[in-house]
Amino acid sequence: MAPQFFQSIPSIWLSIWIAVIFFLFLVVYLVRSRRLLSFPPGPINLGFLGNFLQLSPSVPHRSLMQLGKKYGNIFSMNLGAEFLLVLDGYSVVREALVHHGEVFSARPISPIFLQLKGSHGIMFSNGSEWREQRHFAVSHLRNLLPQVKPWLISEARRLNERFVEYHGQPFDPSLDISWSVYSAMYQVLFGHHLDHSEPTFREFLQHSMNIMAILPSLSVKLYNLLPMVMQFMPGAHQRLFAEWHQLVEILLEQVNHHQMSRNPETPRDFTDCYLNKMEKVNGDENSTFTLENLVACTTDLIMGGTETIVSVLRWLLLYMTVYPCIQEKVHHEIDIMIGQHKEPSWVDRVKLPYTNAVIHECLRVGNVIPLNISRQTTKDVQLRGYRIPKGTTVIPSLTGVLFDGKCWKSPNRFNPNRYLDENGQFHQVDAHLPFSTGHRMCIGVNLAQMETFLFFTFLMQRFQFTAAAGGYPFNLDGVYGVTLAPHPYHICACLRK
Repeated sequence: MAPQFFQSIPSIWLSIWIAVIFFLFLVVYLVRSRRLLSFPPGPINLGFLGNFLQLSPSVPHRSLMQLGKKYGNIFSMNLGAEFLLVLDGYSVVREALVHHGEVFSARPISPIFLQLKGSHGIMFSNGSEWREQRHFAVSHLRNLLPQVKPWLISEARRLNERFVEYHGQPFDPSLDISWSVYSAMYQVLFGHHLDHSEPTFREFLQHSMNIMAILPSLSVKLYNLLPMVMQFMPGAHQRLFAEWHQLVEILLEQVNHHQMSRNPETPRDFTDCYLNKMEKVNGDENSTFTLENLVACTTDLIMGGTETIVSVLRWLLLYMTVYPCIQEKVHHEIDIMIGQHKEPSWVDRVKLPYTNAVIHECLRVGNVIPLNISRQTTKDVQLRGYRIPKGTTVIPSLTGVLFDGKCWKSPNRFNPNRYLDENGQFHQVDAHLPFSTGHRMCIGVNLAQMETFLFFTFLMQRFQFTAAAGGYPFNLDGVYGVTLAPHPYHICACLRK
């Protein structure tokens, strides 16, 4: 009996320790998941389930809009053992991100990106490192715009040529658009005007697109909830790590090539500009301009400056097909102001108010970044009578801004005329914030606007877009992923006479 008794002691203590750990975990969970008295109201917290059941995985932006109607334009939810803040509507989003811009300028970093790139670069860095990297990227992307224009025009030509090859037969334009948009970004980063058949570009494109396709997967969501467990489990997140590693290898090869071939006096692209900066601060131990940050910034530009534009262009062609009368007006304006033989240029946007309005309305209704990217408060702040503690995760819903009934008449209707005055001239609408606002506004907004305008006007100048046989009705709800993109569709691109 005695030996058996002593042999049972380790298992008893193990059970006790498991029970203690579970109890402590439960206490921590209950403390973190308790809504503060000073916090905004919201749906009832369902224990370990939090508020996940109230959030549709396929259309979470719509779920938040419905909750906003019930609880107001500032409310709280429990997702992942802590309460986060949701801002729903133009007025409250502007108040938080602009009037309290510094307080709402931090960015929480998810476990998946912490594993992929750490807290470096622009998108998920904070503090002085973020300020330095953001300022550098904004200023140098702006300075590179004169060099970028001919690259974009060249890509717009190539996109037109590929559309011609379909000879008016039904096709899905998404892959052709992706090739051109990713090629444009590749040139911004590395200055090469590559043929799309070259292996280096094809590998860059494939790994980048694979990463974008995997990021919204269930496996990645589970990794963000349980990283310590999921790191040992099979799933799409493991393939994401492999794809990311291979993309970084390509980027490092390009950096090495630039280090050997660059001329500091005449930077060719973003990489040259960054390497010049690294050389200037060489020896400064406090500098954030490192090779690690160069790679992180490069991946940030790829993630932020490709799929958003691809989705916008896909929405534009879809809406032109669905609304042929609007498409006809765009054709007429381009014919009158530019003609069918002179190539459009960036300066032509002032001559094309209706075309510009169509692009703006598509950015609004397309709503490609519906929930923005989360923010985090840097200190305690009072907002609309509520005390928001430091470190609170905040979702400033762009859906709530772009479909705010107080700012937009008939917000669910596609109506480019809302951007035109009584003289038919374009005017900006304050609540038009598809690229967010405040300290974390999209750094490549000027590049995105130029690219979208040139690609769209080139296509509209040459083609008439119609539905493929049996194509109607088109699904205009969108597919929620890295961006809100259209459901796959087929159209015909017929040469205009």
